[in-house]
Amino acid sequence: MSWAVWLDGQPAAAYGFSYVTPFDRERWQAWAFGTKDFKRCLPIMTRHLKSIRPIVERDCRRLQAIAHVDHDVAHGWIEGFGAKREGLLRSYGRNGEDFFVYGWA
Repeated sequence: MSWAVWLDGQPAAAYGFSYVTPFDRERWQAWAFGTKDFKRCLPIMTRHLKSIRPIVERDCRRLQAIAHVDHDVAHGWIEGFGAKREGLLRSYGRNGEDFFVYGWA
């Protein structure tokens, strides 16, 4: 599942869910990325995700998200949806960056 937010005729953010593994369709990975206008996209993304929450709760046993340790906007947004920070993934990024893992169970 994936969606995009367009601002001023241009894509500004994309977000969605994917299965963590094809063998377990009840564990999902949430993801999002965007341009410098990402913050402007958050209200519409939040409304949409709240509207599909019943589907997620019905079909997903565990939802997780991974966010760069310095992305404070992402941390606040993810925690605002009720996720708990579960750990630090050291050197997880392509260039050795650290990331936090969040989970809903």
